Amino acid sequence: MSAFSVPSFPMANILIFSVDYFPYAGGAEIAVSETCARIPGQSFVMITCWNDRALPREEMIGNIRVFRVGIGIRAIDKYIMPVTAFFAARKLHRASPFSIAWAIMANTGAIAAFLFTRINRNARYLLTLQEGDSEAYYARRTWFWAPLYRALHARADHIHAISGYCASRARRYGYRGAISIIPNGIDSVLFNPSSLSSSARDHARSVSRALSGERIIFTASRLEEKNGVDILLRAYALFSAGCGIPSRLVIAGTGTEEASLKRLARSLGISGSVSFLGYLPHAEMVSVLKSADIFVRPSRSEGLGNAFLEALACGIPAIGTPVGGIPDFLADGITGLLSRTEDPASLADCMKRGLFDSSLRDALISGGLAAVREKYDWHYIAPKISAMLISLSAVSE
Repeated sequence: MSAFSVPSFPMANILIFSVDYFPYAGGAEIAVSETCARIPGQSFVMITCWNDRALPREEMIGNIRVFRVGIGIRAIDKYIMPVTAFFAARKLHRASPFSIAWAIMANTGAIAAFLFTRINRNARYLLTLQEGDSEAYYARRTWFWAPLYRALHARADHIHAISGYCASRARRYGYRGAISIIPNGIDSVLFNPSSLSSSARDHARSVSRALSGERIIFTASRLEEKNGVDILLRAYALFSAGCGIPSRLVIAGTGTEEASLKRLARSLGISGSVSFLGYLPHAEMVSVLKSADIFVRPSRSEGLGNAFLEALACGIPAIGTPVGGIPDFLADGITGLLSRTEDPASLADCMKRGLFDSSLRDALISGGLAAVREKYDWHYIAPKISAMLISLSAVSE
């Protein structure tokens, strides 16, 4: 089998449990969509939270038949999902048996998948780990159901981790079986270094309110503590005070830290050169990304970091921190630059080097492009997911 061929599946249905799905889509949900779309001839069924009563209870999205459970209130549906999804799975299973119950992250959807496979022993429990939050975060969120949270990892029939960091988390929570480390990927048709049309570039510039000649520093992330946008603002204040060249920091994303980050920008005296764009649809985000000179995210924790991969695929040098899954692909001085964590001065220095050292910049662009093309294109990753599912399905027969 070549690296870009995906076999058809001689197997029964696969049932996916995901707390969220489109239109509530982040990196994990996009990964499911992109992966399943590249696996032909296979029946995928998903149970997800209803979240919004305007959404249909059942619909076909790509090649996944999606069933939504709950009462249609997002703040509640995810907490009752262990019950609602379990009973929906039992009903669907009676109509057409499933060989794999595939949980996307160790959350309330995984509880439903785990319980379903305890009752239906012929179905294998597959857990995909994409989580990027810190150990302290999960300790706070799971202390009251810690034994069950540990069992979600330890009693999986197979674990798929998107990075070495996620694989090590599985071990810490007691899993002793085989682990498939297969990263998320990027869509090379959408994310590539080809030049934008002049109209698209003008649109991207207008969105970010960038003036001619400004150096654009871009980040895209949830505005949460883990992504270190506060460190980026402090670093940008140091950078802009010392470089003497017009620049703008463009921030795409929303989150619970948005108001405090805007206050921090004002207190640092940089709010006039910082643009908070809010949520951007993927196509518009690509345009803004391709107008940038450098991508920066000083993460405090990270499962993998798809936004970095998307920047590298567009030929944009990236700066990160050596945490979580980032070192899997970001080698300092080769495919990107690594700043010290919690260190605005170190980050500001990396920004200067990445923008103004032309020979280093050229090397980072070529190194980043090569790394993404060799390992992180969905067409390369989908066969690996396919092989994992075939192997796990064969065990269940």
